Amino acid sequence: MCDVATAVIVGAQVVGGAMKANAAKQAGRAAASAAGAQSAAAISQGVHEQAGFLAQADADRYNADTSFANKRITERLSAEATQEGKISEQLSRLDTKQQIGLQRVAQAASGNVVDQGSNLNLVQDTAVFGEFEARNIRTSAARRAQGFLDQGFNFGRTGDLQLLQAEHAVAAGDIALQSGVASGQNFAEAGEQALAAGKTQAAAIMLDTAVSVGTKWYNAYSAAPSAAAVSAQNAAVAYPGAMMGGEAAAMSAAASPVKWGVPTYNPG
Repeated sequence: MCDVATAVIVGAQVVGGAMKANAAKQAGRAAASAAGAQSAAAISQGVHEQAGFLAQADADRYNADTSFANKRITERLSAEATQEGKISEQLSRLDTKQQIGLQRVAQAASGNVVDQGSNLNLVQDTAVFGEFEARNIRTSAARRAQGFLDQGFNFGRTGDLQLLQAEHAVAAGDIALQSGVASGQNFAEAGEQALAAGKTQAAAIMLDTAVSVGTKWYNAYSAAPSAAAVSAQNAAVAYPGAMMGGEAAAMSAAASPVKWGVPTYNPG
């Protein structure tokens, strides 16, 4: 039969099971909330890193544009140096011719024979030195022009490298964003799993509690007195003499009809 102690025990078990189930749910919610925060943080970090890489890519492109602009400038300077060299060379040759002409005029004015002897040597020397000077001007101009071209080549290589760096920065930004999103998705899935696990654990706790409570109720209501106890109880009620140890009364009581848990009396 059910008594107060059994009811108290069952009630305490129900309350305890409910508290444990609620704690499991709360733990699942807390884990899911933490996973959600981690997911948002991972995605935010990916976006932030991508923004940094894109800014670097913009800077690399700007530097590349500057390098290519410098290359164009050096190419123009090279062309100008070549043109200036040609003009200077022509002017040098004209100057040499002018000097030769003045020498001949001076020789003729002095009554000397032009282009003979020492006069010829002087003119030839002037022509040789004049040609040397003209070629020196040409060589210097070509060297200067080539120097500009070399600078332009370096600027071009630098610009190409900077463009490549910009492409790599963009790719790295995409990877960072994808990594952040993937991590965020993983955290979100982990949060969903934690929430589901909390609910499952809570349901399991409630089920175990229900089974345990049901078992206790069943045991309490289904418990019956032993046959000897029932016989003694009926004998004491039907035949008071049995309380004093009367063997006949006890035997008669043992043979009397008995209902579960209720003493009966049979006068016959």
